[in-house]
Amino acid sequence: MTDPRQYTEQLLEMIDEGILDAEHVVRCFTRYLSEDTIKNMMFAEELVPHEGYEDDTDGLFLYSQEYKDWAERKGY
Repeated sequence: MTDPRQYTEQLLEMIDEGILDAEHVVRCFTRYLSEDTIKNMMFAEELVPHEGYEDDTDGLFLYSQEYKDWAERKGY
């Protein structure tokens, strides 16, 4: 039986070994995936606050004052 995560593991290895640049890969994903998929991933991985979010993260960068200032400037 083949590894069901073969391409995922290969991609991560290529990033880890410096063959691919992580920022480039992220940009590829954002061009390829739908807006809804990206939004759902951002919420699921808690990369951004979402409806019902309460500020109880105790120091996570993503919800830091730096993030809040950036989001306010951008209108998020």
